[in-house]
Amino acid sequence: RNLKKMWSPTLLRAAVRHAPPMHTLASRVKVFPTTLLRAAPVTHAPRVGAIWGRSWGRCLSQSTNGVTQQNQSVSAPVQKEKGHAEVPSLSIGQQAMVTLNETGLTRGERPMDQIFASSLLAGAFLSWGGAMYVLLGGGTVEVMSDLPGLHKVMSAAIFPLGLSAIVVSGTDLLTGNMLYGSLPFISGDPRRTSEQKAVSLGRLLSISAAGNLVASCGMAFATWHLFAGTAMGTFAAAIATKKVAGTSMVIFTKACGANWLVNIAIFQATTVATTPGKMAMLWLPITSFVALGLEHCVANFYLLPLGALCGADISVLDMAHNLVPAILGNYCGAAFFVGYLHWKAMAPPRPKL
Repeated sequence: RNLKKMWSPTLLRAAVRHAPPMHTLASRVKVFPTTLLRAAPVTHAPRVGAIWGRSWGRCLSQSTNGVTQQNQSVSAPVQKEKGHAEVPSLSIGQQAMVTLNETGLTRGERPMDQIFASSLLAGAFLSWGGAMYVLLGGGTVEVMSDLPGLHKVMSAAIFPLGLSAIVVSGTDLLTGNMLYGSLPFISGDPRRTSEQKAVSLGRLLSISAAGNLVASCGMAFATWHLFAGTAMGTFAAAIATKKVAGTSMVIFTKACGANWLVNIAIFQATTVATTPGKMAMLWLPITSFVALGLEHCVANFYLLPLGALCGADISVLDMAHNLVPAILGNYCGAAFFVGYLHWKAMAPPRPKL
């Protein structure tokens, strides 16, 4: 029935006449023959995805209800429907990875103006978190001198309000899109060709980077007068000066760690369905990367211009010296440390036909 929708009646009759029964073909290859799917026309990708769904893809539909099945585990009994493959129950982590893959598959295919507008919002949301971080960090200098460790954690604990707004609203943060756009490659999802995935990834990252940068610079210009000439302004200038002082390798390494933690936060937030639950799950990883002084390129889109406006002696080239390795390190943290390693550890098993 699915083939009828994809090919003409003449080709269908010829295929049915000469092809072995589907159960025989499946028994030969052990899993659903994805080579047939790759040979299908690109225009039929949604239907191909529906057919592919009879094997591993059936796990994808299970993940939509997975957040309510908090007590399921990989070892749970398999589910079997008449005429379909046996589908093992997914763990919470597997459900989250499948959901992230599904989001990433189409995230870069939206209209350009929609992605850009969403990126503007995400850049602004994260900048509000940065502004509160500067306010709290610079406004508690007594604590900073007496209890520097407590001051770092206390100041960092306010920063996650930005990512909370981003996760709840679903807006486009560059560092989160690094994970979303990479997962279809890592999972080997056959519903898109490699060329389609590459175009979608490049489109998603370039537009979201532009939108985040524009919004963050605008927010820096809009808020610097709140801090200029105060201890908060001095704190912002000191942050910017410190960020451009490190070597490229140090910045790259810190950026890997930062986006590893950011995307752990996104992964953890995906495991729950409620807004308070999502906020609680992402709070500690974000607090950790800020308190440790790691490098997050979108946060730096705001903090570097703000520091310069508040009196830091840094140039545009100094900012580029920070941002280029930070972007590369952030991509490594998202694509490898979360995307690749999490998928390898938690990829849903292919059902037995």
